[in-house]
Amino acid sequence: MVEPNLEVIELFASISTKSEDGNSRVVDRAQIENRRLDNINSCPFPDYANFDIQSAELMVLENGMERLSQVVAIETEVEFMGAFKRQPLFGDIQTSLWRNGFALHKMVDIAGRNIRLLGTDAPADAMSQFLWVDAVFVCDFFKLNLYTPEHLLRAAAILHEVYCSYDLVHLFVDAHDLTTRSAFAEPYRGRLSEF
Repeated sequence: MVEPNLEVIELFASISTKSEDGNSRVVDRAQIENRRLDNINSCPFPDYANFDIQSAELMVLENGMERLSQVVAIETEVEFMGAFKRQPLFGDIQTSLWRNGFALHKMVDIAGRNIRLLGTDAPADAMSQFLWVDAVFVCDFFKLNLYTPEHLLRAAAILHEVYCSYDLVHLFVDAHDLTTRSAFAEPYRGRLSEF
C-alpha cells in the first residue's frame, strides 16, 4: 500500500496531507490488481519509456526489464526525500538501472519546495531543497560495441529529438559509422550549429 510520508510532506510548503485541499491527502483506499510488465504480452517492446507512477517506479522497472530490453532511453521520476512511506529514492533506482545496463545521462524538471516555516509567495520556487526530478537514463554508452547498428540509431534519434543531447547523439552516430562503415557522424557534426 502506498501511503504518504507525513513527516516529509508536512515539512514543505504547498504540499499537504492535512488541509481539505491538500494535494497529498488520502481521500480513499482501494485494492488494485498488479501485473508484472514482463507478463503483459500485449505491451510492445518500446524504444523509449517514461515513468511517473508515485513511488512504484522501481517496482515496475525491476519487474519489466525483459519487456524493456530494447529500450534505449528511460525517463523516470525519482525522489530525493521520500514523499511516500518506504519509497525507493534516486540512489535505489540509479543502482538498479546501472545493473541493468543503463547510465544516468541527465536530469530535467528538478522540483523542490520551501521549508514551510519560511514560505514565500511562490512556494514551488524552492530556496534550496530539491525533492524530485525526472532522471534520464540511456543504454550504457561505455559499452556501445554491445549494441546493434539499429539500436545505435534509435538512441541517437531519441536523444536528438527529445533531449537535445547532441554530444551523446554524436557518440552513438560515430559508433554506428564504425560498425557499418557509414558516414553519418561528420555531417551531423557539421550541422550542430543549426540545432
